[in-house]
Amino acid sequence: GTFGSILGPRLSSWLFSKAHANASVVVTNVRGPDIAAHMDGRKIESSMGFLPLPPGVPIGMVVFSYNQRITLTIMAESWAVP
Repeated sequence: GTFGSILGPRLSSWLFSKAHANASVVVTNVRGPDIAAHMDGRKIESSMGFLPLPPGVPIGMVVFSYNQRITLTIMAESWAVP
């Protein structure tokens, strides 16, 4: 089950709010395939990551590899980047 179904919605919300307390940035890495993938017979030329920002964390970064290339995707709240 999910955290909410096991711990209940109030406790799981409280735990998640404390899990990133005082964090200013979230960074994650995703290793993709070393060779190009195909969809419906067409080569996928590129891809990029997406990270929904957790409440209270203004900046997120995704390091993503695909087909022997590395991309960096940055998301930010407008107030965090002047």
